[in-house]
Amino acid sequence: MKKKSKSKSISLLGISLAILFVTVGLAGITHYNSDGAEFMRNVNSAFGRNNDIMPIVMSVIEVAAGIVIVLNVFSLISGKVMDVMMLVILVYWIFKIVLAFFVNDFIEPDVLTWLGQLAPNLVVLAALWTAFKGKIV
Repeated sequence: MKKKSKSKSISLLGISLAILFVTVGLAGITHYNSDGAEFMRNVNSAFGRNNDIMPIVMSVIEVAAGIVIVLNVFSLISGKVMDVMMLVILVYWIFKIVLAFFVNDFIEPDVLTWLGQLAPNLVVLAALWTAFKGKIV
C-alpha cells in the first residue's frame, strides 16, 4: 500500500474512533441523568447501596479520549505527549473490556450473546492498536 493511502486510511480510522468515543461518552453522560437512571440510583440508595459515579467518570474519559484522538488526527499535539495519551486510551479500553466482560459478566447470559457483545469491543481495541502503532498522522 502506498504511504499516502496508508496515511489516509489511518486518519479515517482515527476520525472514526474519535466519533465513536465522543458519541459513546455523550450517550453515557446523557443517560446518567435520565429518569430511569435516576430512579435506579434512588432504589439503590433505599437499599443502602451508594450511588456509583463510575459510569459518569468513564463517560467523561471517553469524551476526552475522542477529543485527544481528534487532536492527534489533525496533528495539534505531537511527539511523546501524544504517544502517552494514546497509550493511556488503549490501556483504558483494555481495562473496560476486562471489567465488563471478564470481571462482572463472564459468559453471561450465554456464550453466543457474550461473544457477540465482546467482538465489537475487540474491534475497537484492534483499531486503537492500529492507530497507536500507525501514529494516526
